[in-house]
Amino acid sequence: MPKQSLVLCFFFLFFSLYSLAQDTTIYMQPIEIIDTAISFDATKLNQFDSDGKKHGYWKEYYVDVNKKMRYQGQFNHGTPIGLFNNYYNTGVLKAQMNYFNEGRNAAAHLYYPTGKIMAMGLYHEQKKDSLWRYYQQEGYLVADEFYRNAQKNGPAQVYQENGSVLEESNWVNDKQDGIWKQFYPNTTKPKFIMHYKNGLREGSAQFFYESGAMKGTGFYEGSHRDSVWIYYQEDGGLQQQIIYKNGTKINTFIPDNIKKEKAKEDTMMGDKKIENIEELDDKLQPFIDKY
Repeated sequence: MPKQSLVLCFFFLFFSLYSLAQDTTIYMQPIEIIDTAISFDATKLNQFDSDGKKHGYWKEYYVDVNKKMRYQGQFNHGTPIGLFNNYYNTGVLKAQMNYFNEGRNAAAHLYYPTGKIMAMGLYHEQKKDSLWRYYQQEGYLVADEFYRNAQKNGPAQVYQENGSVLEESNWVNDKQDGIWKQFYPNTTKPKFIMHYKNGLREGSAQFFYESGAMKGTGFYEGSHRDSVWIYYQEDGGLQQQIIYKNGTKINTFIPDNIKKEKAKEDTMMGDKKIENIEELDDKLQPFIDKY
């Protein structure tokens, strides 16, 4: 191989081709990044060019007692190119960045201090772009998100440990927008289906028992409950009906048989309060272990 050729091979799991707003393309196949135009003398470290910019091979170390390497890579007149390794002060790999397109893009693998993969994705102009995948320390995939210009744009999914989907949502310019679904653990049965518009809950909402039976229906306006909300027993019988206006409860209707049953339960339970379905609805917010 000619000395002038520098071949840097770094394989990433890029994912199937996807388009966001017709102009964002994601590479999802293993790639080999080859730079045949630049070659540096690896024996000359930590050099600057005539303008004072980092140039050539660089290695820097932590200043604590361990003196562990902080990063190693190469620059072309201040621009990182090719493969960079960044380390925790314990010596464990923290990130692998493979710069290409004259340093404007970087394919990244990020790691926990334990050495387990934490995330992988693409940077464009130092901002998150295209598909990013996030992992729990136990090694399983926990979330997929699409980015453009460091903002979430497109579909997002949260996964359970067995790989099944826990939550589906959609984003536009970092605001939730579109259908939002959450599923019961280890099933494909929906827990709820609702809608967002420009970051606010907007439109119809449906809630389900794990059996699949309807638990409740309602309507949101500006993230506030509005209009008629109807709650059902699992056997399909009416539990209660509530009318809201801009989040304020206006009127409640409870069938006589439910009133009698509740009165009987209250007598048997004494002062112990029973959490009602409205309170349960308030808690139907998905949990995501942020990365």
